[in-house]
Amino acid sequence: MKRTFSFLSVLEEVKNQYPDLKVEGSPFFIIFNHKEVVLRTSELNKAIRFVEENY
Repeated sequence: MKRTFSFLSVLEEVKNQYPDLKVEGSPFFIIFNHKEVVLRTSELNKAIRFVEENY
């Protein structure tokens, strides 16, 4: 399975590129599977744990 990772460090970039996600703060981590958002969190450790446990 191909996995792709993106990192956008500027909140305005995120808002411009993905306006439907309605990200209002930073840091913010959004994890997608091939169809939809599977996790939204502002906690880095929670995002890392989710990826380790699920991918």
